[in-house]
Amino acid sequence: MLKIYLDNCCYGRPFDPPSNPTIVFESAAKILIQTLITNKKITLVNSFVIYEEVSAVPNQETRKLIIDFLDNAEIYVAKDKLEQVLVLAIDIMKTGVKYMDAAHVACAVIANSDYLITTDKRLLKYKSDKINIINPVDFIRMWEDSDND
Repeated sequence: MLKIYLDNCCYGRPFDPPSNPTIVFESAAKILIQTLITNKKITLVNSFVIYEEVSAVPNQETRKLIIDFLDNAEIYVAKDKLEQVLVLAIDIMKTGVKYMDAAHVACAVIANSDYLITTDKRLLKYKSDKINIINPVDFIRMWEDSDND
């Protein structure tokens, strides 16, 4: 079963104002991904980094909805992996990726995730042979093309 890691941008996308078609499409795709997760079609990976970032979401209702959904994760990268995360993140940051994004990539790699899904355009430019980084819309297209029902 595919293992995916969603970063904070992806979790927050459905709560963004639908001010342009990209936001609308990414929101719909993220909700479809949630359905795949809750229907046990794909495995969700979670981490202490996600909790750290989500705990800073200012809207209490949004924060609670995201945290409640995180209970669907079957794999968790705990804080006891912090040293390993930092080593990988520092290496990733040498390519220009910011710390939190690098920490998410590191957690996804440590968990052997197949995909890190993000709406962050800068992070989507990062290329690695250790993880596939993909937009939620492209992930849904890939999922449909691979006939993973």
